[in-house]
Amino acid sequence: MKQFLFILTILTLLSSCIGKVEDANSKETKGINSGDTVLNFEGIVEAVPIAPDKVEVYFAPSTVDAAEVTYVINYDGAANPITVPGETLIPDYRGLLRYTVNDLNINTSYLFNVQAQDSDGVQSVNDALQSAKTFSNETANFFGVGNVRNLSGGDSKNSLLVEWPAAEIVGGFIPDDVDPSKYEVILINSDLATPIAFDDDSFSPPARIVNYVSSSKVSQQINGLLPGTIYYVRVRAIHHGYSTYGSDPDYLKESNNRYLIAETLSDDASEINVDLESLEVEVPADQTGRTSLNLSWSQGVGAIDHYRVYYKENSTGSGWSIYKNGRDDICNGQETSDPAYFCKKVSFDVNQTKIVELESYTDYEVYLLLCLNSTCTPGNYIEYTSSGVHRTSPPNASFSGITEIKGPKNFWALNEVYLQYDPVDLSTGVLDGLLVEVKARSTGEPSIDTFINHPDTSNPTSIYSSEIDLFNDDEVSIRGVDMNASEEYCFSLIPYVYIDNIVTPNRSSEVTSCILPRIVAPTVEDFGGFVGNLQFDAGTGSSTVSWLPPEEGVFDRYVIFVKVTAGPFSFSDAVNGHADYLRYEIDYTDISFTLSFMPSGNYTFGILTYLSQEDLYSEYNSGTQTVSIP
Repeated sequence: MKQFLFILTILTLLSSCIGKVEDANSKETKGINSGDTVLNFEGIVEAVPIAPDKVEVYFAPSTVDAAEVTYVINYDGAANPITVPGETLIPDYRGLLRYTVNDLNINTSYLFNVQAQDSDGVQSVNDALQSAKTFSNETANFFGVGNVRNLSGGDSKNSLLVEWPAAEIVGGFIPDDVDPSKYEVILINSDLATPIAFDDDSFSPPARIVNYVSSSKVSQQINGLLPGTIYYVRVRAIHHGYSTYGSDPDYLKESNNRYLIAETLSDDASEINVDLESLEVEVPADQTGRTSLNLSWSQGVGAIDHYRVYYKENSTGSGWSIYKNGRDDICNGQETSDPAYFCKKVSFDVNQTKIVELESYTDYEVYLLLCLNSTCTPGNYIEYTSSGVHRTSPPNASFSGITEIKGPKNFWALNEVYLQYDPVDLSTGVLDGLLVEVKARSTGEPSIDTFINHPDTSNPTSIYSSEIDLFNDDEVSIRGVDMNASEEYCFSLIPYVYIDNIVTPNRSSEVTSCILPRIVAPTVEDFGGFVGNLQFDAGTGSSTVSWLPPEEGVFDRYVIFVKVTAGPFSFSDAVNGHADYLRYEIDYTDISFTLSFMPSGNYTFGILTYLSQEDLYSEYNSGTQTVSIP
């Protein structure tokens, strides 16, 4: 198989070089002789000025392996020699290596010399010299072509994408003379010419293709090329000053000779670069995994028209090995040749897709074709390796089970407990509901483990659960438990999914929790009495106290006790009806109380919650308030 895109950093000297070039070598120039060691290297061959501060030097490769040799470039006025690893340079079409010397002075002549040095430090001593004079005018500061890429789809046969780093811009809103005004992109058909034709106007398309590109761009798609053809590609920057002074033959534009080699693609299947083992089919982890599959693959490089995904339920229809060469020409859903198969068309520039509207918990065969023409006919497709049978069976959602059981919360439902759990994360998998299972008890009901909220069977017990909202709830209430039972009630929350319309429990993370249900009044931690300071209104002789509702515990009202005599306040005396205490019962929704028209004296306020049907007070607290009325 041919290489579909190969890029070589090759630099060529054109026959019509710009600038003054002289050969300063004598006919007696010799090779290398350093003691008993001879390093065959003839030195510099040519020096070509390409800008006011750049010269390209050319030399033949040393006989030393490229990985073991370093080239040492020197010129008059250099502070230090330039060292270039041999493995970074690649011969041009003439077999010469090229290096660009930068940061030279404008309109200045230089003598250049190149030596080779091996990994042992042995260096050649040739006396080859070449002279070159830099341009006398400023030009664009530009590197040259940066990359050439193949395109996908039909464009890959007749187009290449040429890229380059932007030339330096020094001006602002008004461009400077040295700023680029446009880029010149030239491609040479290697079957019809060599890089020497880059600047030869006698060559025309298809041998030589010239494009001028706006200075605002750093890439250009070059069209009109021939399939399966190698091209030499060069880019130069033309600066604004050249449009004004270019008619002067001595006024020059930057003339880098850097070019790359790239090949357009053909529509031959053997020319497609593709990893046929890359097809992956995954079941989405969320609810969509029941009816869809995600596909991804490594995108092919070449003249690809489109992709086709074929799928069917396993063990239905004809075998794929037979059917793949008898498919419908049009890919648009259910096939007419074999209705068991479905086809989805995917654009050539896409490497993933989703197939949907599948049957839940069903095995599917999935096949992927890379198509070279619009009908994907036999001989014009490449098949990816099948990844086997895939079942639309996403994982079960993560669920940690019961985290805690709480006793009754409300005075109107004293036979109720609450199973608490962490919210279900439905992004981790599927879950259709939670089954509440009451474990078997030796006394009372149930006598066997029983689901009390199974969607398809009736509840045989008098114990009931509330409905569960998977998206918002974090607890479920259980009503009908015996608050005076001597044996614990034990519960599990079991996630389930529907498979073939059958409830299928998942006990993989089952947690069983138990409680001996009791009615519990608020503790002192739950309810600490009054908050803030007692508010006294001297004008009306009124005192106001306030509190916060308890966090836990059951009650149906508040009881406020007011001691009307001096001395310590005692909840025990107050609850038992001591004559020094007044008693006020307050609705369970209130959070403040005002006692008006109080005569002179000392008053101490205290508050407890109260559950009347159980004659149950909250724990005594220290949150009392005292006021003295003169």
